[in-house]
Amino acid sequence: MIVEADQELWLSAVIGSQASIADAITSLESSSIKIVMVSGKNGKLIGTVSDGDIRRALITGETLTSKILAVMEPKPLVAPVGTKIDKVLELMAVHKIDQIPIVDSSNNIVGLYLWQTGTLHLKLQNK
Repeated sequence: MIVEADQELWLSAVIGSQASIADAITSLESSSIKIVMVSGKNGKLIGTVSDGDIRRALITGETLTSKILAVMEPKPLVAPVGTKIDKVLELMAVHKIDQIPIVDSSNNIVGLYLWQTGTLHLKLQNK
């Protein structure tokens, strides 16, 4: 089933490129969607961060004040606007992930696909 997300929830999963690891943890806690999308200028997606990325960074010596750029995945898997749901499901299964950012042709973040309890939900920002 596909549903439109609450805008506040979706936006709570986006942080700026100057954010710290602590900021990412706060975002992960408030959004409860297990991913943080890092945006650059004008809302362009420049990376993603999971709780696992943060744990690995802390183990290797990063601190809570380290910049998120040091731990983010700079080439995340994304779904362009208009990607068919069956393709999104395939990508999630093949890559064993539960979240895929949705981007427009300019790589602006416009939403997020989430796999939750056996149902795929479409998370889109209202424009």
